[in-house]
Amino acid sequence: SQPTFSRILDKAHQKVTQALIEGKYIRVYGGNINLKKGFKGYGCLNCDEEWEDELASKERKVHCPKCKAKEVYYLVREPL
Repeated sequence: SQPTFSRILDKAHQKVTQALIEGKYIRVYGGNINLKKGFKGYGCLNCDEEWEDELASKERKVHCPKCKAKEVYYLVREPL
């Protein structure tokens, strides 16, 4: 339920805040993660869709695969 979720989220915020203020470690666990090596593609200014494209470049003219808009931007994310 929404109240239960809100209480859990409030407790999590308090714990993270306390850890940051007191210089404690923050350990995140509980599932598998998949780190990408990087991302190159486009984003849509109309519907906020993002998609990967290995051939992406600033000069290439593309449209959004979701909403078909031509207002897209070149997007590169470096790996962490």
